[in-house]
Amino acid sequence: MLELWRQGVILEGRKTRPAQVRLLQRGSRTLLEIIIQEGRNRQIRRVAQQLGYPVIQLHRTAIGLIGLQLPGSTPLPKGQYRYLKDFELLFLQEQINLKAVQEPVSGF
Repeated sequence: MLELWRQGVILEGRKTRPAQVRLLQRGSRTLLEIIIQEGRNRQIRRVAQQLGYPVIQLHRTAIGLIGLQLPGSTPLPKGQYRYLKDFELLFLQEQINLKAVQEPVSGF
């Protein structure tokens, strides 16, 4: 099952990009670390369901270069926020620009 995920799975007629999948804990509830290279709508939940392993709990730790906490810092308490660093803002702007270029213009 993990190897299939690592190679990519067909979702809505398109294969997902390969994912890094690491088994952290095995038992009645298996704990996985999954790093994906794209973010289709509910991708992790849908791939897991398709492979026969529904997601019980999901915790996002980062989006691209932006992590929940900065390296060497303490975790943010629940409900708190931090300001983004300049490189994180640049990363987000690049992602927005890439998405705009990739999406076809419709309605014409």
